[in-house]
Amino acid sequence: MSQQDWQQLEAGSTIAGNPSGPWRLIRSKEAFAALAQGRLPTDRPLIGVPRVANTLQQARQLQVLGKDAATPSGVRKIDSVPDLATMTRGALQFLQQRSAEGLFLMVEGGATDWAAHTSACGTEWHYGQCGDQPQYGRLIEETVEFNDAVTAVIEWIERNGGWERTLLIVTTDHDNSMPMGPDAQSVAFEPVRNNGRGRMPGMSFRPTGNHSNALVPLWAKGAGSELLGQRVRGVDEGYRQHVRWNDGSYIDNTDVAAAVQEALQR
Repeated sequence: MSQQDWQQLEAGSTIAGNPSGPWRLIRSKEAFAALAQGRLPTDRPLIGVPRVANTLQQARQLQVLGKDAATPSGVRKIDSVPDLATMTRGALQFLQQRSAEGLFLMVEGGATDWAAHTSACGTEWHYGQCGDQPQYGRLIEETVEFNDAVTAVIEWIERNGGWERTLLIVTTDHDNSMPMGPDAQSVAFEPVRNNGRGRMPGMSFRPTGNHSNALVPLWAKGAGSELLGQRVRGVDEGYRQHVRWNDGSYIDNTDVAAAVQEALQR
């Protein structure tokens, strides 16, 4: 947004004559926790902007925060920002209070993309977003953060009418490069090596340095989930053989929006 709009937002002023009036701005970890716990009023629109530069945790710097052997990346986490699960609970709590007719919420674990870009570069690539080392540890951290957010949604669904009333879709907008074993550049489709609990797995990415054209996984559960299965366009034999998460059936990315729209109109 423009600097002027941001200053008006911070001041609690109405922006551009918005008929909804001034928005409530929250920024602190404590405010997001209060939102998730239902302790903030829902009398007006709300926007939450955590106090970080561009991601919650993925872009944090070792030289600023120091080491922490308990994290997959080995870098201490920023303790003053909310996690994605708390923000998700807050959004659900707010939207539920604002509308008795139901809600639509999209949650993105967007920093998996930044970490995967560096991982898809390989240690020999040094351009653009690529650093000296692939961010396998941060990719794991961001995946855990996203999984926790999905868990928060599932818990909310099961407390608020169940799967007969709500549709949950989990997918991604693109692939960066399939994670494979450490020797996958010479051993075709070598699987990721499980080195045991608490140890980094043996892995590598195809060094594309960017997005790839691979199929991406999609999970759906609840009211209208069958609408996605009805839109299968074909079977990818390679996906069935090497990824093995389903029989290779795939849909088009636009089918997701079409299925959601049909589910909403029921």
